Amino acid sequence: MGPRSLPLWVPRPDYDGMMTHLAAPAREAGLLTRPIADSARDMLAWLEETPDAARTGLTPDEEHEVLDRLG
Repeated sequence: MGPRSLPLWVPRPDYDGMMTHLAAPAREAGLLTRPIADSARDMLAWLEETPDAARTGLTPDEEHEVLDRLG
């Protein structure tokens, strides 16, 4: 965690399957979903409108370095 962290990098095997739960019960209870492009667009707009919002993650150079190391 922290200003340079990536979200949800959790240790294995303790968290294997964490995101494999069925969504059907939530949908049956009324959960609505929307396209990820809409969520990304709205998040970027919110960040632009909220200058004091926390910004985390890698710089473009750091991202390229990680991707280069992955091959």
